[in-house]
Parts: sequence; C-alpha cells; structure tokens
Amino acid sequence: MTPEAVARLVSQCPALDEKMQATGKMRVSASLAEPKDWKTLRTRAGRMQASDGPYTEAKEMVGGLFIIEAIHKPGFVPCFVPRAL
Repeated sequence: MTPEAVARLVSQCPALDEKMQATGKMRVSASLAEPKDWKTLRTRAGRMQASDGPYTEAKEMVGGLFIIEAIHKPGFVPCFVPRAL
C-alpha cells in the first residue's frame, strides 16, 4: 500500500473503534507498534535474549487486535464487520 492509502485506512479506525466500543462486547483493543520498533524475545540457556525484528517481507501484516465477547458468529458479524465477509 502507498503511504496515502495507509493514511486513508488508518483515518477510518477511530470511528470503527467507537462503534465497536458502543456494542459493549469489546473486551480488549490494542494497536501494534511499527515494524521498525519490533523486538523478538527468546529464552536460550535459561537467559532471556532480545533482538531486533522479526523482519517481515509479507505484503500484509497485523496492525492491531480486538478481543470481543460473542456466543456465535452471527451475533458478532453485524456489530464488528463493516461489510459482509
């Protein structure tokens, strides 16, 4: 995506977040840091090691997450998906 396309997409997030919060079913929402700030934590020989990365070559990546309370898919799709899947 171009930087402009990313900016347009990100500009839609606050309104969607408000709509999701208004349902009373969202339990957690979180944005993830930029990939340049990512760290990988590993335990080796009983010691914690931190390194830069992981570096991804994927064309798509996760920008955030939501944990919602829903009994079944038909109950959450209208509340949380802007258009039908």
